[in-house]
Amino acid sequence: MSAQTSNSLNIAVTLPRNVLAGQTDIVSTNTLAQPVMIYGAIGALAGGTLSVELGGAVIGAISFFGAGGEFDDHTGLANSYQIFGGGGVVRLSGAGSSVTLANSQSNWDSVYGDNIAVRLNGAQANVYGAGNFVAFAGGSGNQASLYGAAGQWNTVQGSGGVAVVASGDASVIGGANTVYAAAGSWLSLYATQTGADQVYASSAYVILNAADATLTGGGDAIFTSGPSHIALNGTAGNWDGVFGSGNTINLNGAEAAVFGGGETITATAGSSLSLFATGAAPDNVTASHATLILSDASASVTGGGDVFYTTGASALTLSGTGGQWDTVWGSGANIVATQAQLSVSGGANNVTASNSFVSLYGTNGAADTVTGADDSLALSGAEATLRGAQDSVYLFWNSSLTLLGGGDALYANANFGDIAITGFAASDVLHLDPGHWTNFAALLSSGDMAQSGLDTTIKLDASHVLTLKGVTETTLTAAQFAFG
Repeated sequence: MSAQTSNSLNIAVTLPRNVLAGQTDIVSTNTLAQPVMIYGAIGALAGGTLSVELGGAVIGAISFFGAGGEFDDHTGLANSYQIFGGGGVVRLSGAGSSVTLANSQSNWDSVYGDNIAVRLNGAQANVYGAGNFVAFAGGSGNQASLYGAAGQWNTVQGSGGVAVVASGDASVIGGANTVYAAAGSWLSLYATQTGADQVYASSAYVILNAADATLTGGGDAIFTSGPSHIALNGTAGNWDGVFGSGNTINLNGAEAAVFGGGETITATAGSSLSLFATGAAPDNVTASHATLILSDASASVTGGGDVFYTTGASALTLSGTGGQWDTVWGSGANIVATQAQLSVSGGANNVTASNSFVSLYGTNGAADTVTGADDSLALSGAEATLRGAQDSVYLFWNSSLTLLGGGDALYANANFGDIAITGFAASDVLHLDPGHWTNFAALLSSGDMAQSGLDTTIKLDASHVLTLKGVTETTLTAAQFAFG
């Protein structure tokens, strides 16, 4: 049939070329300029196939009607095509070729080729091959699934679409995209200024190039080049790893190990965060009821009810706990507490306190050093050196305290076990339980206070002895004691 005919008004009409189910149409020596309609499979008949061979060309629009139709370019040349409708297969043989897919109406097309361009205009496509460029060119509902071998990179550009990295690796340029990445795949994100990408991945590798992304899924390795914004969700015990510096990171019930310094991190209740290699740039963390691990790292943390584990030469600054006690486990850390309440278990820590309450446990012979004035300190089975004045110290079971200031108020628990105090000065006051002695005269007359070598001991029984090291009993005065 001729490509053109005339109607009763003598107006030329271009008729489409129909490729019916079960039919193969080959263009080998001519240029096909008229529109082409390729029909899908019907019953036992496979969809129609239009094949372009070297020497032939198709420049008219191509439409798929029903699933199973196929268009094959065997020329090996860089040709461009426009295809409407969905459910078809497109094979392009020439590097540099391009195809625009439009209005596939959720009937996915499949495109095969290497180093080709696929433009989606309200279309959905599976794209097979390497070095391909996929553009969300217009319309809505654009979706692309990419299939390539490991190490083969494809690129997706545009905003507001869906990209699935089913196999191989991909770069996604543009924001507000939804991206799914298979385990083991590499995903690189760029230019998200229009909005953060939503990424769903587990055990994938994600690179953020000064980009914003929300990641759901665990076990991912995330690398940043330039400051990026990262939100982590739903790791379900599979820790993500974040490598970079100067990023903003939000953990929402997630677990993450963060390598690099100068990060700004927010962690919701139940999140777990491990910090490494912060160097000279401490991380800034806002967290409440989260778990944080510092490994030779530095962090400044605001919020209360957190649990910390420190290893190596770590530095921790705590502030604003709001009456919700932080707990620190570890030894050899430098801890600064400002308007904070914290319990510290482990020895040889250096604690600097300001308007804070510090409770020490289990130092195991390695005394902590606490520096501060007008602060509160509690010892339970702990050893500490206190630098500062006008502090309140609460002494519980089997503890040892060295005082290097003055004007401190010491409170001995009713059942204090073995307590040793060094540096007890004339300006210090020891508070004792009135259930044992009602006043200083009663203490003296009881015979419970006595000289023992160079020390003065106050003894309830063999298991409860408070020793004032290097203090002569006869030099003690009523002003140094309080009862109640």
